[in-house]
Parts: sequence; structure tokens; C-alpha cells
Amino acid sequence: MASSSNAVPVGPVDWEKLHQQPFLYEDGCWTTCGGGFCCSNDHPDFSFNFIPMQGTTIIYMEDEYRYLKSIGNVPELREAGEAPKEIVVSLGDGKELKLLHTTCRLLGRCDGVFQKPLLCRLYPVLPVFDVAGTLEEVIPGSIFDLTFDLIDSPTPCTVHGRSGEYLRQWTAKPELIDSLRHPYIMLYLRVAKIFSEAYRAGLSGNQRLTKLKGKRFWSRWELSYLTGKLADSQRITSEAATAYRELRTHYGEFL
Repeated sequence: MASSSNAVPVGPVDWEKLHQQPFLYEDGCWTTCGGGFCCSNDHPDFSFNFIPMQGTTIIYMEDEYRYLKSIGNVPELREAGEAPKEIVVSLGDGKELKLLHTTCRLLGRCDGVFQKPLLCRLYPVLPVFDVAGTLEEVIPGSIFDLTFDLIDSPTPCTVHGRSGEYLRQWTAKPELIDSLRHPYIMLYLRVAKIFSEAYRAGLSGNQRLTKLKGKRFWSRWELSYLTGKLADSQRITSEAATAYRELRTHYGEFL
């Protein structure tokens, strides 16, 4: 790909080809954590009022959702689920980044029902690339796993601890994730890191919350998280806009 401000715009993501690749999917791993923690939010300390219980929130990139919906492969078309909600991040210059999220209640038994979104298929980690497409690091793919790390509490996920293994594997064989090196996907992954770092700072700095334990922590955490008190939205918007401009300069317009 070109690397000047006059770069030729890149083509669209080949979602069909991308969704034929296995990536990290850990076949049957949901049977090793007491019933699919990542798919059920089933934890003895969780008692949420708004975050799904006996189910989980699944997240799509906007173009990915459009593709999967066009072939009848999203939850609300297969199991009469709820319509997706949007999260929008302004990038400046009239551009925006949009995520769609909905609730899945299949508890890990989605094979043959609908296609997992990419962010599910990469769980338990997300790879993050620099502007040139070199793998920089992997970050937790779940807000719960990230939070467990920050409060020094074990996650029920039995594959979360393999993050270093995945990083070594992808660094040694970059072709395994070559299809993710599209600026559209790279932007989403970079924004995931931006959010992760803002959230780390916000939660770590909230001593009133982090001194709580168990059920008391998670009940207070839910409202703080959902109302945006644990991640600086201005920081996220500013850094996301910078990431977009860097990628656009390198690859040309892609949104």
C-alpha cells in the first residue's frame, strides 16, 4: 500500500473472505470456564441491571454488520433478537466511526445459527497494528477481562492467559492475520486500544470504586461504566481522530 498523502484510496474490506478465516477461535473453549463466561456474563459477583445477564453484548464494525445482515447472518434475523444500537465516535472532517452492538443469548452455541462478528472470533485478545501494519501488541478483547486485570482478580476465562502465546504466534507468522491489515479494520483496533488506555486511567484513578470488592464493586461499576465516568470521552475522540488522520495520510481515504 502507498504511504503518501496522495495515496490511492484502498478498496473495501473483503468481508466474505475474512469471515472464512479461523483466526483464534478456540473451539469448545466455552466448555472449560463453567459454561461460557464470555457468552453468558455468568459470574457470582455480577448482578447487573442494564448489562445483559444470561447473554452477552456482541459488537460489530459498521461495514461488517451491513455485510452479515445482507446475507441473513445477524442475531435479530435468526433468533428474533433486538435491533442493534450504535456507538459513534466523531473523527473530524465530517467522518465518524460507528460500532453496532446487540445482545446474543445463545450462550456459546452460535455455530450454525449465525456468524460470529470478528471481535468475537478474535477473543480473548485484539491485535493492534501501527500505521504501517506491523503488529504492536495484543490487548484484552473484553471489558470484563480488562477490568479483572486492573482490579487484580482472576477472570473465569481459561484462555485469557494465552495472550503472550498469540502475540508470539502472530509475530512469527504475520500471514495469519494479514487480512486484518486493512486501514478500516486497523482503525477500529487502534480505537479499541485508545478506549482501553483511557479506561485503564479512569478506573485506576477512581479509588472510591477500586477499593470495593466483589458484588459491591461490580454493582457500582456497572452504572459508572455505562454513564461514561470511567473513560475520558474527549481523550478518546481526540486520539481516535489523530489515528484516523495518520491512517488516511498513509493509505488514502478509506471511510
